[in-house]
Amino acid sequence: MRSTWRRGHRRTLKTKELTQSKIEEVSLEILLRHAVKAKHGLEKEV
Repeated sequence: MRSTWRRGHRRTLKTKELTQSKIEEVSLEILLRHAVKAKHGLEKEV
C-alpha cells in the first residue's frame, strides 16, 4: 500500500511540474501580447 501511495505521489508531483511550466508558458505569451499591443499603441499615438 505504501509503495502505491509513493507512486501516486510521484505522479502528482510530475503533473504539478507540468502545469507549472504550462502556466509559465501561457503567462509569457500574455506578456508578449501585451508588449506588442503597447508597442502598437505607442506607434498609433505618435
